[in-house]
Amino acid sequence: MTKNIFSVLCLPGLLLSPVAIAQDIDADATEEVSTDKKNDKKNILTKVRKLKPKFAKLPKSAEYLMVCKFSAEDEGAEEMLKALSGELGKLKSEKIALLVVCEDESAKAAAKMMKNAKLKAPAVFTSNLPKKIKDASEYLPETSDTISLVDMDGKEVISGDASLAEGWKDELQYLQDMKDWENVKVDEKKYPVAAALKKMTTPTFGMFDTKADYYIYLFSASWCGPCKAIMPDIAQKHYPEMQKTRNPKVEIILLGMDQTPEGVGQYRDHYKAKFFAVHQKDPMVRQLPGFNSPGGIPHCIFVDKEGNTIKSGHGSIIANWKSIVGNAK
Repeated sequence: MTKNIFSVLCLPGLLLSPVAIAQDIDADATEEVSTDKKNDKKNILTKVRKLKPKFAKLPKSAEYLMVCKFSAEDEGAEEMLKALSGELGKLKSEKIALLVVCEDESAKAAAKMMKNAKLKAPAVFTSNLPKKIKDASEYLPETSDTISLVDMDGKEVISGDASLAEGWKDELQYLQDMKDWENVKVDEKKYPVAAALKKMTTPTFGMFDTKADYYIYLFSASWCGPCKAIMPDIAQKHYPEMQKTRNPKVEIILLGMDQTPEGVGQYRDHYKAKFFAVHQKDPMVRQLPGFNSPGGIPHCIFVDKEGNTIKSGHGSIIANWKSIVGNAK
């Protein structure tokens, strides 16, 4: 998908040129061409250079690319840009390149906002791009006021709201820690639910944010028709939304009721779910703060990080997670 996106983006004449209105922020800056032979056609930086971003040069090499999408009409957009401006030094030290994606009809407003925020970064404009490029959420953030971090193959590593402008380092550190998941330490007093989940004795699948604010225990199974009916939306719609929301952070924990732990893993993988899953018969499951045996499935228990029950009931709880969190604050 990424390859197709960039093959279209590179068609000539599609970008809106803001040269005439952006002289104060080096609108005439030419793109630096990497001489590194290792930068092949799959390298994201190589592809971004073909977009001929304005205002600043891309680095010769990087380990990640941060993409920030905004519109001058967004409330709080300038604050996000100011935050990014203050992070430029840290981004550089972590070998992270920054790309700003502007979706304004006029480049003038975006250029002015970047100047006010003192953000000198490569920028491209989407106002004249084909609709299928504007909707290319696999690479460009789907909505304004969002930030994503991708590796050099274009794979999304982190995605979130504007708060990621300042919180990216903690998120990146968390991902690095997750590479050694078994050794991740949890503060049992501050995060009782996370600590209990880390004590599971049967095979588990996936990972979770050990510092999440809320958890949803999802009792579900592959043999349950109603469970399977709602699982696609849970796995592909609601959970990705949760992952992009950092404040507060909500995690889904699948307490699978299949006959074996392996069956739970297969059920999770069938729906390409990325949330943490454990066999409901794990002896440690009943030690989870806020745990109660369900009368039927699908069933959800919405708890805070200490295990206090916020709400329990049918799987529709997950679809309404935003309003539940809002009422719980």
